[in-house]
Amino acid sequence: MMKELENKGIPEFEAAGFDSSEIPSFNTDKNPTRRETLASNKAPTGLSYKPEFPYRGKQIIIDSDRVILNGKKDSIEVLDKIFSAKVNNKLVSNVLYKTNANYKGRHAKTKQQNEVSGPTSKIYAQKGTGNARHASRKAPIFVGGGVAHGPKGALAYKKRKLNKSEKKLSIASLMSEKIKNKNLVILNDFSLEIKKTKEMSNILKKLEISNSLIILDKFSKNKIEKSIRNIPNIKVTDINHFSAFDIIKFKKLVFTESSIKELEKRYS
Repeated sequence: MMKELENKGIPEFEAAGFDSSEIPSFNTDKNPTRRETLASNKAPTGLSYKPEFPYRGKQIIIDSDRVILNGKKDSIEVLDKIFSAKVNNKLVSNVLYKTNANYKGRHAKTKQQNEVSGPTSKIYAQKGTGNARHASRKAPIFVGGGVAHGPKGALAYKKRKLNKSEKKLSIASLMSEKIKNKNLVILNDFSLEIKKTKEMSNILKKLEISNSLIILDKFSKNKIEKSIRNIPNIKVTDINHFSAFDIIKFKKLVFTESSIKELEKRYS
């Protein structure tokens, strides 16, 4: 049968009912070689290659959380590594335990027998006096001697080590949780100095900021620190002086645009 079709000049695929236009062409002159195809699929190199977010990771947009002082709302891009991290409650609990334990001041201390100043000579002969045998006046049973089993101060307590990675991950977890609960606010930088506490209090009421930890950049902190420090349930600090314990203590977390950029540089 096939020989008869070949003699008539009809190819095998046409005899089987296929259209010859649907058959792909394998002409090497029109199609690129395998080497050319692989070369075209490579990423561009040199100055032409510009990654979307170089060296900073993926970014997310927080909608309606950047509040301008006149009451309007806007959006701002932040790193998802910090503000969209997975909440690790076990890690946060461990960090809070260590932080709280290290905050405790242990200043009470009494002198033991070896720390009392004075001579170490025997106070009287071992035998022949009729008194009990004693060696030194610094023994705990004498007035002015050492104290047995007294408090030994901070050196007797082990300081719990807190790794840098633990700090960063716990802060990222807490900030992500603040965003989920809509308790994170980002303000514009304070360009003008506010001297009156009443004026600053009115601004916070207008923005509905209360029971908040406010983390400012150095420039904004110098502008409003004196007017805000006497307002109750408000704590003002900078990027270098806050911990996970401070974040969880207050309901809201407030940043300025510059302080959140500093935070990204520090914790990314």
